Parts: sequence; structure tokens; C-alpha cells
Amino acid sequence: MADFQATLDEAIEQREKTGKKEKKRKPLNSVFSFRAFMEGIGICTLLLLSLVMWLLSEQEGFFGELQSRLPSKAALIIKDSIGSQSATVIKMPPATNPSNVQKISNDNATPLTPSPITGLYENNIDGLLPIRTNNQTPFDAYRNKYKPSGSKTTLSVIITDMGISAGRSREIINNLPANVSLSFSPYANDLKKLTDYARMNGHEVWLTLPMETKNYPAEDPGDLTLFVNTSIEKSAKRLSQILGSTDGYVGFVTTKNHAFTPEDGDIKPVIQNIFKRGLAIIDTNPYKKNFAGFIARNNEYPHGKNNLWIDEVLGEANALITLKQASNLGMQRDHVTIILRPYPSSIKALTTFLSSEQGQQFELAPASATVKYE
Repeated sequence: MADFQATLDEAIEQREKTGKKEKKRKPLNSVFSFRAFMEGIGICTLLLLSLVMWLLSEQEGFFGELQSRLPSKAALIIKDSIGSQSATVIKMPPATNPSNVQKISNDNATPLTPSPITGLYENNIDGLLPIRTNNQTPFDAYRNKYKPSGSKTTLSVIITDMGISAGRSREIINNLPANVSLSFSPYANDLKKLTDYARMNGHEVWLTLPMETKNYPAEDPGDLTLFVNTSIEKSAKRLSQILGSTDGYVGFVTTKNHAFTPEDGDIKPVIQNIFKRGLAIIDTNPYKKNFAGFIARNNEYPHGKNNLWIDEVLGEANALITLKQASNLGMQRDHVTIILRPYPSSIKALTTFLSSEQGQQFELAPASATVKYE
């Protein structure tokens, strides 16, 4: 037994001398190197910048390749009441960078009257609320004093939901003709600055009225939404906040796809409040009766109605097709009102249309010039 133990001890001693010792695991902080981490971040940043610079340098080639793949013409198929079809061919515009708004007017627009005008507002916790006097209304005081020539069909263009992007809004203000009317969202930041800037450049200013939509809550117009069935007090408070969000506007443009009808009695006190303050209302729904028309006509309040949403279906090609429909509509009447949102594709289509032969058949008029009192 003693010989066996001696042999075992000798074997263990020999193994310790010649065998590989187990490596110790390095602590985590010695594996992680802050310097190596920062070097990796720097390399990734350089690669990203290189990619951006390459994309910018290839921009013209990209749009040229895009244009080569796009159709040069589109056909508008129109079906009449007896089922016959006719096709109208529309030339499509070249592909362009949608981040830019084409400047189509150098009309040296005359700035509108600065606001607020003394006597046409009341101080309220929500701001300066517009009111009428015996001699004047905010609608008359703040509108674009346009006088039609009478030689052409008038076209009123309203761009709604302005102000959500301040940079985009200023671009539109600067580059579109002064007779294009602008409807600003009451949720916009620095709304007073934007509406003042628009009026300084000759644009008539309206406010978008947040209203319950047919698809609510999937389409939610925000915290200031007026609902079909709600208390008079709650609706009045929300309207006060909307009225006080800025000044210098001539009236309201309703939310797209709103759910209101002329029979909705709960909302009538709010609508009457708007009219009694000397403001106008334009209903954006082209398919139904003006929801505020009954109140307006009985009291000779200014009101109007949209004929076409230009970007009902998004995309420049779709907008151009709808503008063609507006052109056809203009052949049948003395005035057409169209509404669009400040999407790059929609604005591009509008500028293309206004510069075209079809667009030149119209005389551009602010929205206030075509409202009715009867």
C-alpha cells in the first residue's frame, strides 16, 4: 500500500511539472476596451456618411432611371350613365425629387392686413377670440380682397392641415401663388408665426376644424375634436381653444370624412357660434349636403363647399387624374373648389397642373371669393 501511494504521489508531481496548467479566465473589464468600442463607432459613422454622400451624388441618375421606367401617359376611363366608356389621355410629368416645391409664381403678392385688428377680438383664457362688430366681420376684414376678371372660370385651391411641418409650410407659402388659400391645423407649433407669415405673403388663412370622422377612432382628429353627440359645454370649450389658437383667419375648413349631417342637432350651437362671430365655414365633403348649409342660408352667413379632393388616392399620378376631372368640371360651371393636403406628390401635381394649358383655363381665386350667403 505504501509503495502504491508513493508511486501515485510521484505521478502527480511529475504531471504538475510537465502538464499544461488551466488558464485563468480574464475578468470582463479586461476583455472590454472602451477605446476599441469608440473606434468601432467611428468606423460605422464613416461608412454611413460615405453611403449618404454616394446617394446624393447618384440622385440625378436615380430620378433619370425612375423616369425611364414610368409611363409617359395615363388614360382616364370615364363611364356614363348608360355604361358607355370614353378614355381621356393625360400626359404624365417627369419624375422629380418630391422634397422640393416647384416655384410657379413671381406675382409680388401684396401682404394682407396685419392681425389682430382692434375691435374684432375679445380677450379670453384661450387667447384672442374673433368677434364681429356692427360694421365689420373677421371674414370681411381678413380675407384676400380679390376681384375676378369675369373672363374665366374661377378655381379656388385650399391646402389643408398646414403647419404640422413648419419647414414644409414655409416652402409652400413661399412658392405657391398668393391666391392659393391655406388652412392651418390648430395643433401646429408656433401657429401665430406661421399664419402671420402666410398673410404677409398674400395667402388667405383658414383654420382646419377638428371633427369626428366616419372612421373614428381609426381616424382621430386629436384632443380638440368636436363630436356629434357630446355636451354643449364640452363642445363650446373645445371650440374656444380652437378659436384662440391664432388670429387673422377668415373661417373654418372641416375635417376630411367628417361624420356630421344637417340633422345633427347637438352640434348646431357650436356652428351658430362660429357664424355669429363673423366667420365662414367650408364643408370638405363633396358627396353630401353642406352640414352647416341650413343654418347659413337662413341667416345669410358665408359658407362654401368643396367639389373635389385632389389626393383622395395618394400619389402624383392619381392627383393629376383628379385635376383633369376638375378641369372637366370647370367646363360646366363658373367656379370649382378643390382641396388637397401638403403632401409632396400632391403639391407637385398641383404646380404641374397650374402651369399647364388645362390649368391656364382657370382664374385662380381665394376661397373667400366664392363663398355663398344664400
